[in-house]
Amino acid sequence: MNVLYPKGKEEGGAEVATVTLNPAIDRTVSVANLRLGAVNRAELAGDRAGGKGVNVAAALADQGHRAVALGFLGRDNAGLFEVFFRFARGG
Repeated sequence: MNVLYPKGKEEGGAEVATVTLNPAIDRTVSVANLRLGAVNRAELAGDRAGGKGVNVAAALADQGHRAVALGFLGRDNAGLFEVFFRFARGG
C-alpha cells in the first residue's frame, strides 16, 4: 500500500486518512473546434493524478487540513502521484 502525504507528515500525523483502492490517472485533452461526425485532433493533452480518495485528500490539504491518502499504485504510475502531492503540499 502506498502512503502519500498531501499535508501532515511533517506535523506528526494526519487528521483525515482516505483510502483509494483504484487511483486513477485523469487525461484531459483540448480541441480547438469540436465538430460532431468529423475527425477532431487534440491540441493539448495532460495527465493528472485522481480518484475519489486522492481528490478528497488534496482538497482537504488545499483547505489547510492534515490528510493522508492511502492506496495501491502501479510502479510506473507512482511518480505522477508523488508530483501531484508534492504540489498539493506547496512544495
